[in-house]
Amino acid sequence: MSPIFYSVHTVRERIPPIAPLIATANPLSHALDAILNVGVFGLALDWRAYGAVLGLSAAAAFAAFACFRRLRPGFADVM
Repeated sequence: MSPIFYSVHTVRERIPPIAPLIATANPLSHALDAILNVGVFGLALDWRAYGAVLGLSAAAAFAAFACFRRLRPGFADVM
Protein backbone atom coordinates (compact mmCIF):
# COMPACT_ATOMS: atom_id res chain seq x y z
CA MET A 1 0.00 0.00 0.00
CA SER A 2 2.38 2.68 -1.27
CA PRO A 3 0.98 6.16 -1.89
CA ILE A 4 2.15 6.72 -5.45
CA PHE A 5 -0.80 8.76 -6.71
CA TYR A 6 -2.31 9.88 -3.41
CA SER A 7 -1.24 11.26 -0.06
CA VAL A 8 -1.43 9.25 3.14
CA HIS A 9 -3.35 12.14 4.70
CA THR A 10 -6.19 11.87 2.15
CA VAL A 11 -6.41 8.12 2.64
CA ARG A 12 -7.02 8.48 6.38
CA GLU A 13 -10.37 10.14 5.72
CA ARG A 14 -11.78 7.55 3.30
CA ILE A 15 -10.76 4.05 4.36
CA PRO A 16 -11.06 1.76 7.42
CA PRO A 17 -9.01 2.67 10.51
CA ILE A 18 -6.42 -0.10 10.05
CA ALA A 19 -5.29 1.01 6.58
CA PRO A 20 -3.55 4.24 7.71
CA LEU A 21 -1.55 2.18 10.20
CA ILE A 22 -0.43 -0.10 7.39
CA ALA A 23 0.42 2.89 5.19
CA THR A 24 2.36 4.54 8.02
CA ALA A 25 4.32 1.34 8.71
CA ASN A 26 5.36 1.13 5.05
CA PRO A 27 8.87 2.65 4.83
CA LEU A 28 8.31 3.79 1.25
CA SER A 29 5.19 5.77 2.12
CA HIS A 30 7.17 8.48 3.92
CA ALA A 31 9.69 8.87 1.10
CA LEU A 32 6.97 8.88 -1.57
CA ASP A 33 4.89 11.38 0.39
CA ALA A 34 7.93 13.67 0.69
CA ILE A 35 8.62 13.42 -3.05
CA LEU A 36 4.97 14.17 -3.80
CA ASN A 37 4.96 17.19 -1.47
CA VAL A 38 8.21 18.63 -2.83
CA GLY A 39 7.81 17.76 -6.52
CA VAL A 40 4.09 18.28 -7.10
CA PHE A 41 2.87 20.63 -4.39
CA GLY A 42 6.06 22.68 -3.99
CA LEU A 43 6.18 22.28 -0.22
CA ALA A 44 9.39 22.24 1.80
CA LEU A 45 10.96 18.96 2.85
CA ASP A 46 10.17 17.86 6.40
CA TRP A 47 13.73 17.36 7.66
CA ARG A 48 12.64 15.82 10.95
CA ALA A 49 10.64 13.08 9.23
CA TYR A 50 13.42 12.61 6.66
CA GLY A 51 15.98 12.18 9.45
CA ALA A 52 13.75 9.69 11.26
CA VAL A 53 13.27 7.59 8.13
CA LEU A 54 16.99 7.80 7.34
CA GLY A 55 17.92 6.73 10.88
CA LEU A 56 15.48 3.82 10.93
CA SER A 57 16.65 2.70 7.49
CA ALA A 58 20.29 2.81 8.59
CA ALA A 59 19.46 0.81 11.73
CA ALA A 60 17.59 -1.79 9.67
CA ALA A 61 20.48 -2.04 7.20
CA PHE A 62 22.98 -2.47 10.05
CA ALA A 63 20.83 -5.18 11.66
CA ALA A 64 20.45 -7.01 8.34
CA PHE A 65 24.20 -6.83 7.71
CA ALA A 66 24.96 -8.16 11.20
CA CYS A 67 22.49 -11.01 10.68
CA PHE A 68 24.04 -11.82 7.30
CA ARG A 69 27.57 -11.85 8.76
CA ARG A 70 26.44 -14.25 11.48
CA LEU A 71 24.66 -16.59 9.04
CA ARG A 72 27.23 -16.31 6.23
CA PRO A 73 28.98 -19.69 6.77
CA GLY A 74 25.70 -21.56 6.27
CA PHE A 75 24.83 -19.94 2.94
CA ALA A 76 27.31 -22.02 0.91
CA ASP A 77 25.73 -25.26 2.15
CA VAL A 78 22.19 -24.16 1.34
CA MET A 79 22.83 -22.75 -2.09
